[in-house]
Amino acid sequence: MAYFDRLNVLVSLSDGSFLRFQDITLAAARHEQDGFILETAWDGLLHLRLMRQDGARFTLAKVCYEFDLPLKNFQRFLVPDCGRYYNRYFTPLLSWGRTISVTGGNHGNPFVAFMNHHHEAVLALGLLGKFVELAFTITSPGRSRRNTLVVQNGRFRFSLEQPAGGFQLGQYDRYEEVLFVAEGQPSWFHALRGYAGAYDRLYGRKFEILEEASHPTWCSWVPWNSDDLDEEKILANAALAKELGIGTIIIDDGWYGPGCDSDSLASNMGDYRPDPGKFPDLAGTAKKIKELGLQGLLWVAPLAVSPEAMCYNGRKDLLMMEDGKLWRSPSGFHDLCPCCPAARRAILQQLPDLLAYGFDGLKVDLYNNISNKPCTASHPHDCATTTEGVMVLMREYWRRLKELKPDAVMESKNNYANVYSSQFGSMTRGGDSPFDIDNNFWNCVYPRAYTPIVHNDYLCWTPAEDERDLAILLIKQITAGVPTISVDLRELSKAHREILRAWLHLFNQYRRSFVHGRLEPENGVMDVWSVDDGETAIISLLHDAKEFHFPAGRKRVLVLNATNNEVVYIRTKGGMVKQENRDHRLRPVAQYECILTDRGYRPIPPAGLAVFTVE
Repeated sequence: MAYFDRLNVLVSLSDGSFLRFQDITLAAARHEQDGFILETAWDGLLHLRLMRQDGARFTLAKVCYEFDLPLKNFQRFLVPDCGRYYNRYFTPLLSWGRTISVTGGNHGNPFVAFMNHHHEAVLALGLLGKFVELAFTITSPGRSRRNTLVVQNGRFRFSLEQPAGGFQLGQYDRYEEVLFVAEGQPSWFHALRGYAGAYDRLYGRKFEILEEASHPTWCSWVPWNSDDLDEEKILANAALAKELGIGTIIIDDGWYGPGCDSDSLASNMGDYRPDPGKFPDLAGTAKKIKELGLQGLLWVAPLAVSPEAMCYNGRKDLLMMEDGKLWRSPSGFHDLCPCCPAARRAILQQLPDLLAYGFDGLKVDLYNNISNKPCTASHPHDCATTTEGVMVLMREYWRRLKELKPDAVMESKNNYANVYSSQFGSMTRGGDSPFDIDNNFWNCVYPRAYTPIVHNDYLCWTPAEDERDLAILLIKQITAGVPTISVDLRELSKAHREILRAWLHLFNQYRRSFVHGRLEPENGVMDVWSVDDGETAIISLLHDAKEFHFPAGRKRVLVLNATNNEVVYIRTKGGMVKQENRDHRLRPVAQYECILTDRGYRPIPPAGLAVFTVE
């Protein structure tokens, strides 16, 4: 390692005492202090093992990993996150002297990366043990009591502490952690993928990759307030969705009564019986969706219980308490405690009734809308932290769902689908990004580094959208993951409908490449992305990209142009190709036979694409 060379490990015990092991290097060593031993080993990962010299059990409060490096002018940061908020901290200045936490509502990855002026990862670090609440703190550059900049002797000093908040790690015979360290990666995406690969080598993950999880999806969430949701709207949109190339319909929040977007202060969330005014025969609705040749998913929030719900009194003793009072979310509901075995059993008992409606699977939501403090209720707890409890629940919920319905599909969200827990579901959806396509893009590409199938948050637009802009929105969607839509399809103009149909047809035509091909950015700026299945390569030019590398040995190369540049430079070894250009509606507009030359350029329609067939 050229930049990183050592760290300190600060151990807090439950009796208030501390152990400090200094100058831990990337090598095998044995450190002793006050009756404890810290052993380290290096095999490309730094393995740490803490134990008492007498072999007795001990109770850990926290473990803090402290780093002290020469300060650099970094271009961009990647802070610990679930993949939903990290892009807000790209600018290093926003992290100076601050603590950024991964807690109850953000069950993210204990992973950081620091980028140079080419956006290459100078250093990436990640913890690979148990995923719990974590605090990432930078002390130099820091802030004085007067909120002015403090830089300590030109040093870059930061720490990773777990667990954050008022939690404790618990009792151990020996405490083990593994530190991922990488330098000189082409981008943070490559570094995060390497971190996930290290996790797989240590512990392994098992993903069930279903074709049904990769279908373009329509969701009921955005077009109407949930008070106005009903069967007629769902079925009318489902019929149009089928014509446009969509394969999955999601009936979102509000099918059981007032949803989270309702002005009604009363709610029956937690009961999960269909509102007879909206869905007089929900099983019949599911059947009609299937008869259209579509699969249907039903929204559910397993932890949520509204105080007005009929199930409230029977579950009151299983709800989370914070500082002696019942926890209540900003949306007005309480949460069953994920650290309580009886609460988790009550959640699993709902699954047969939900599946009895006849849907093909579930959209599981709101694990992130939860207290980030320790539960103070008197019911038993078997998990040390809320994050650990949520991930135990995710594992149990997924396994029980598959026992009851082996072919079930389940959508999770990136708030609670980290490198470990993303395996407990069919796909991970990027967090809510209505009318914000670039935020959606960042929310999706983060989990693409470690999750096979990622769904975009639901794309929404109005009649005011420019035709070419709509095509660019769809290019960004199919680059980031499976395209998902949430508009009233009946209200689309003929032009918008044609554009949507064309790009969804393209995705379906190359769905195997998009879903199973290897996605990665071509550079650290991440304005050029490619997905490659060995035979077909699909390249997306985003933002103001002006150049891309033409992959060798591929029979077909598609170049999707989401820029305003009419010509694009190519890096290539050369060769004869046929080129067909298509406009934003994917109508052929030009054909060429040409010899590609390195640093030459080719015309590619903005908001359209070019298909290169290699001779």
